[in-house]
Amino acid sequence: MTNEEKVWILELRSSGVSYLAISVELKIPESTIRSFCWRQGVSRSTTDSVNACPNCGKRLRADNRRLCSGGCCRMWWNNQDRKRNTLYKGICHECGTEFNSRYKNQKYCSHECYIHHRYGKAGDSNE
Repeated sequence: MTNEEKVWILELRSSGVSYLAISVELKIPESTIRSFCWRQGVSRSTTDSVNACPNCGKRLRADNRRLCSGGCCRMWWNNQDRKRNTLYKGICHECGTEFNSRYKNQKYCSHECYIHHRYGKAGDSNE
């Protein structure tokens, strides 16, 4: 691959052209273009890059981090619509009261009801 081809590949890839289209145009194998772009750290844009922080868009170090800093990590997680904020309604299998839970399959309103249902009353015995 010549220096002119390398420059041309970098320009095309930065403008959003696919590996396949570059391969067809320059008559170079697609895998060669993909590995060259990977070694150069080039993608379609900085936000599409695997090496960019999804929260702020800063370039990440090459140590397999997902976010650039602890502050960015906290901000990203706080902005997520996580299931922990979802409440499910349930009816206790032991006492029959209605309760709210963060877990879809929760069967009992409390630990006491679970223990009571599982082991029975304190005075009951299976004789």
